[in-house]
Amino acid sequence: QRAPRQPAAPADLMRAQAQAITTSVGELTGLLREAGDDAAALDTAELDRRLATQLPLLMRPEFPGLMRQALGQVTTPVQQRALLELNQYVIGAVEQLADSAVDLQWQQLNKLRELCDAAVDGGSEMLKATAEAMRGELDADFCNCLNCALEEEEARLRARGIQPLEEDRRWEALAAAADGGGALPA
Repeated sequence: QRAPRQPAAPADLMRAQAQAITTSVGELTGLLREAGDDAAALDTAELDRRLATQLPLLMRPEFPGLMRQALGQVTTPVQQRALLELNQYVIGAVEQLADSAVDLQWQQLNKLRELCDAAVDGGSEMLKATAEAMRGELDADFCNCLNCALEEEEARLRARGIQPLEEDRRWEALAAAADGGGALPA
């Protein structure tokens, strides 16, 4: 039986990220040299093949600072271009991830809106029927989104000096409200 993997220390992650940048720039420099000085931007499929496995490291918050450090270490125009290609690739991946997160949140909010509309329009019976009809859509992503929204609302309540319900009581209160037991306590 394997021991659980311990999370890496921040300093270890920064070193690994810096190494990933150095390695990636080296690979891209070689590709650019093979392609010649007048080559257009590197092929996205080739960048994916060479860099995608490094994205979890490269996309960490320290990336901009480490890229500035790397810029100070490059000595040739082809290395500068490799650094630019790496930067554009990582920025593109971050933008794509952000767009996906926005789309996912929108989908989850629409599910929640549908459930709330059912509860308002037809009470607990319509809510139950709607939830049953949506069973396949109420997946882990939906539950994670709902939990995140609850945590954000609890933080807003605490900021206003209101103590939110503890987690076990929160679900009891939600169940009572869904069963027609009245409004949720603050």
